[in-house]
Formats: sequence, structure tokens, C-alpha cells
Amino acid sequence: MFEKFPASSITTNHCKNKHKRLKEKYQSAVDMIACSEFEWSDALQCVVFDSKEVLDQYIKQTPLSHSICILT
Repeated sequence: MFEKFPASSITTNHCKNKHKRLKEKYQSAVDMIACSEFEWSDALQCVVFDSKEVLDQYIKQTPLSHSICILT
């Protein structure tokens, strides 16, 4: 990788870790959309929900959902 991009400090492990995290976030979004309380907003390009109570209940019931970035 350094031969193609000598000025870059990005390593192969960095790319693999980034890919792994993006895959986890994508799967979390797919799982949320599968629930009837959540839906995808094309305008906002994110998962939306009606109330904070719905989100709190989802986080309690779903392992590792606390790692999802929530914007309010």
C-alpha cells in the first residue's frame, strides 16, 4: 500500500478496521429498519423514529446497540 501511496500514513489494518466498523453500523441500521417503530428517511439519509421511548426500549433489548451514533 505504501508503494502506491507513499505520502499516506494509512495502514492495511486501518482500512480493515474501518471496513469492520462500517459493516457493523450498516447491520445495526438494517436491524433497526426491520423493526416497525423505525424507518429510513431518504431526505435525512438516516434511520428515524417517533419518540425517545422507542429508542430507549430498543437499546435495552438489543445488545451492542449502544455503539450506534444517535443524533437528536
